[in-house]
Amino acid sequence: MTGPASPRDPASPNEPESSGSDAARPEPARPTSGPAPRWGEYAPVPPAPAPPVAPTSAGAGTGGAHEAVGAAGAAAPSAGSESRPVRKWDRILTLVLLAFATYSVITGLFTYGNLPAALDQVFAMQGIGRFDDVESARTIGLALNILHLSVYALTVWLSYRMLKQNRITFWVPLTAGVVVSFITAVLLVTLVIGDPAFREYVTSTT
Repeated sequence: MTGPASPRDPASPNEPESSGSDAARPEPARPTSGPAPRWGEYAPVPPAPAPPVAPTSAGAGTGGAHEAVGAAGAAAPSAGSESRPVRKWDRILTLVLLAFATYSVITGLFTYGNLPAALDQVFAMQGIGRFDDVESARTIGLALNILHLSVYALTVWLSYRMLKQNRITFWVPLTAGVVVSFITAVLLVTLVIGDPAFREYVTSTT
């Protein structure tokens, strides 16, 4: 025969009392690794991932080196021209020769532009007679004017470049003058020797 039911024992002090607020409180997040937190502790926050490090490209360093070499190579000519001394005597001599070349080209335009008349005057002064090969003289006169103008323009341009770089330049107009004078002499001698009046004069004197 059973006795009357005993009243419920009071709650053990080791057991937490539940309340409405405890029931509504959200359960803290449990970590995915490591020991579980105790009651009332917050789960440890995992550390933030380290930012990714941009990989250094070997090609970038090589490109920078190429750019530095290119810049140094571009600056080399200017540094070389500045290191050369300025020779005043060379500048003066070059300008004098260019001035003489300018005078020769200008006077040659009129002389070679009317070469038949010029040669006829020379023949008359020497007692040879009249110059007959007019067509050949006109062709050679035109060729000489083109030659003189072309060489003169090239000489002025090259002399300017070399003077700007402080190089010795006087030999440029000097060489151009010698070459042009030689070609002019050869063409004129060929023209005079081929003229019938000159050949007749040489035959009569011999």
